[in-house]
Amino acid sequence: MSKNESQSRASSLLHYLQHELQHYLLPNHCLLCHSLSPEALCLNCSLKLSRPTKACLGCDLRLNSEASFCPECQQGQHNFDQAYCAFDYEAELKQLIHHFKDKGQLRLGCWLSQELAQRLKQAAQQKAKHQQIDLMCPTPQHWLKRLKRGFNQAAFISKQLNRHLEIPLQICCLFEHKLDFNEQKLLNREQRQIHAAEPFTLKKRDIRGLNVAIVDDLITTAATANQLSRQLKRAGAARVEIWALARTPKPNRQLKQARDQHQT
Repeated sequence: MSKNESQSRASSLLHYLQHELQHYLLPNHCLLCHSLSPEALCLNCSLKLSRPTKACLGCDLRLNSEASFCPECQQGQHNFDQAYCAFDYEAELKQLIHHFKDKGQLRLGCWLSQELAQRLKQAAQQKAKHQQIDLMCPTPQHWLKRLKRGFNQAAFISKQLNRHLEIPLQICCLFEHKLDFNEQKLLNREQRQIHAAEPFTLKKRDIRGLNVAIVDDLITTAATANQLSRQLKRAGAARVEIWALARTPKPNRQLKQARDQHQT
């Protein structure tokens, strides 16, 4: 194990111990309204969060029409087969994910992961047997970011999902970063463009015929999800799904045009 990996694991351990002490020594309260609550969020605040009701059957993007699929999925632009998210990335949820990722509110991460697990259980009931997932793959994170944050949020979510799903899945980190920052400086322009397009490399592991779920906290443009899915499919994965806490809605075009006119 390298020195950098050792430091990252030590940081993760300290972060976990801090979370456990807070959990047992401090009274539970809602992290939004601060009222006493046995859960990370009280019932009232939980009901205020936007959940995907009318969403694309492919990438789980919220739709404002009666269509079943968004234009990107209709045109086959995504490399993954399906995405499942617990929430729309709006308003209060932005604050919650920020507190989970950047302020170490692991109790909140547990609650968010549990909500995602409920969504996955509902989806599993409608799946054919050959579509059931075989293993989970947390989205990779550079060791510097993991050292700064204290943990990999995607790996944390994966472990929490395993606690709540009826059939525990194997968690396997299938990817790693190709280069660190110093190595990137040695690349020429063309090599950097290639690296930017696919910054992760797939580890040597036989995944032929397996159904893989890539786990992350957020789907924004789906660029990372598509990069990872493309490599998994090349390696023979039969099916690739994306499991995330939230999905960023497409901006309203009229609001965007008005904002652009105001800025000019």
